[in-house]
Amino acid sequence: TIRKKLQSVGIKVFLLVMDEVTPEYLDNITWVDAFISTACPRLAFEDLSSYRRPVLNPGEVKYIIKPDLSTYELSNSLIYSLKDFQ
Repeated sequence: TIRKKLQSVGIKVFLLVMDEVTPEYLDNITWVDAFISTACPRLAFEDLSSYRRPVLNPGEVKYIIKPDLSTYELSNSLIYSLKDFQ
């Protein structure tokens, strides 16, 4: 899973559940540096300037695990496979 893979590279993970993701709600969660939204991949792009910290979609997590942005493409970041996290 995404959580296990991030933990395996030393990243602390907190699971948050909410009905609606809003900038105001995320601003109140002060103990994290970035968010990964598994609800809607567009959240990372829509109204981006309203969020004070990064909001990533699951497809972008692979770039955190293997920090190589040379292959980054927006269209690739919207798609992820469970193979990316094994």
